[in-house]
Amino acid sequence: MSQISGTVVVIQKDTKTVGVEVFYHWTHPKYKKIIERKKKIWAHNENFPLRVGEKVVIKSDRPHSKTKKFLVWKKL
Repeated sequence: MSQISGTVVVIQKDTKTVGVEVFYHWTHPKYKKIIERKKKIWAHNENFPLRVGEKVVIKSDRPHSKTKKFLVWKKL
């Protein structure tokens, strides 16, 4: 399972769902410019009391709903 660390909680929807923002950096193959992208991922959270702005580690997991396919693994 893949883990994504250093993601930031941006949305606390209810007690078991959080929205985290993941930042990606990659180099454009032709222009050699470093490009930043961000993506919002919904994650399932049962064990940690989280607030907006906290950093977490998420990992891919079984589908918990239509949009939640990640699990909050630990709080940083």
